[in-house]
Amino acid sequence: MIRRTILIVLFLVVGAGHSFGQTERTVWDGAYTAEQAMRGGAAYTRSCASCHAPDLRGDSNSPSIVGVSFTFLWGDMTLAALFNKIQSQMPPDGPNTLGSQAYLDILAFILEANQFPPGDEELGATPEALVGTRITTEPYDRVGVGQD
Repeated sequence: MIRRTILIVLFLVVGAGHSFGQTERTVWDGAYTAEQAMRGGAAYTRSCASCHAPDLRGDSNSPSIVGVSFTFLWGDMTLAALFNKIQSQMPPDGPNTLGSQAYLDILAFILEANQFPPGDEELGATPEALVGTRITTEPYDRVGVGQD
């Protein structure tokens, strides 16, 4: 019983330290490169614009993936969640048919269209970047960052 209690306490302490001791990345930290977004724009035009519109604003059948609509749907989610949704469900007539790099490039284009800044490393260069990067509405939407 004591051993189990110690393990539970240790798990909670390590978990809390991981959650509170590290600053999580956000899309404001530069999660893609400008070149990747440019490739993504071409892929978007070929594979996505017919449903989501050239301006990414969608229509009555497809949601907008830019602006307030985007942050309402995806705010506080990770890039991994959005990537998995796009890859597993788009395009509707052929999910997961574009190849991982094309989906990453399209996601970079969506981030650029939402005015998140580019960085020095391509999106998806490391798996941790997708899982560890959160979509936020403001650069300071992280615990303890930019708040007095």
